[in-house]
Amino acid sequence: MDKKQMKKSFLASAVALAISPQILASTAETIYVVPTVGGYGFDGERQASTESMASIGLGYELTKSWATELVYSSLTANRDDLTNQDLDVDQIRLDALYSFAQQGRWQPFLIGGAGDSVFQYEGFKDNNETLVNLGAGVKYLFSDEFSIRSDVRGFQSLDENLTDYGANVSLQLNFGGNGASSGKNNNPLLVDDQPITKAMRTEPVVADADQDGVADANDQCLDTKVGVAVNNLGCDRDDDGDGIANYVDSCPDSKAGSIVDEVGCYIPLKEKVEMSLNVEFDNDSAQTRKDHLAEIARIADFMQKHPDANVMIEGHSDSVGASNYNKVLSDKRAHSILDTLATQFGIDVQRIKSMGYGEEKPIANNDTEEGRQKNRRVVAVLQAEVEKPAK
Repeated sequence: MDKKQMKKSFLASAVALAISPQILASTAETIYVVPTVGGYGFDGERQASTESMASIGLGYELTKSWATELVYSSLTANRDDLTNQDLDVDQIRLDALYSFAQQGRWQPFLIGGAGDSVFQYEGFKDNNETLVNLGAGVKYLFSDEFSIRSDVRGFQSLDENLTDYGANVSLQLNFGGNGASSGKNNNPLLVDDQPITKAMRTEPVVADADQDGVADANDQCLDTKVGVAVNNLGCDRDDDGDGIANYVDSCPDSKAGSIVDEVGCYIPLKEKVEMSLNVEFDNDSAQTRKDHLAEIARIADFMQKHPDANVMIEGHSDSVGASNYNKVLSDKRAHSILDTLATQFGIDVQRIKSMGYGEEKPIANNDTEEGRQKNRRVVAVLQAEVEKPAK
């Protein structure tokens, strides 16, 4: 099949789908077009430069998870050898796409298929190869009709045993608004992106006592105020997850899990609070142990509840060995706790400081093993100002 025959075959298939009344009647909401641009890299034995490739595809969604696509691609590259010949590549292939469950508006997928590729070197006879491809990607759904997706994949030639590769960015344009690729949230436990307000309600709702747009049968909060934005469970929206509804939240960007006042703002800072963390280390070691995690978690929990709190981590050692070495070792111990707070508990590293004191501040007698063990420690002194509870 030469390039002209390939293009004619693809166009004939696209036209056949477009004009068939039976197909359009049954699949009008599941046919889509996929224009694509990307980069195409060649196996080293082809001695060709990496170039951009343009593609056009016609897709049909069989189910919410499965779709098939007829794709035509074309590119022009140059040989990397001394000949510097032009290399024209045309592909026509049939791909299958498997979509995983949506995560909000993101949807990962696998894609693969097979087809015919024509490699035409300038001045030489066309070379036809059968290529199979396999890859993975992710799609972002803007609406029922429009989404953007990206994928990477490999192309294996069954005739020449060569492997090419490609990376693509595509637009997906659906014919219809209720197809399987709909960007709507199909999980009733997730909050809709668009709040429901009284002004938006254009149709009467049956059995909706609080008039929030959610039927009583599905409403988990039956006494919401009229006109207040609610989620699809009929409860006041709380976008920042601080437990304060949007309509009374004066600080809509507070961190989830933090302690806030009745209007959703961090509690005013009035009284200093100190917490101390004591963990001991093995001899000549700065390695954090598993039994440290419970104590470190206690500090992390307090810092998450009080986003304005900062912590100073002090590292200490026993008196065995050179004092300069002990100072370096104690600094490493302090930094290991800092690293655990940041990497395992997600505390912003800007809120943590560390310092090594070496053997300068013992809390026990260094003449005994028991005393030396107690001196091999890290102390975390955390300071924050919190509102003093009313008496």
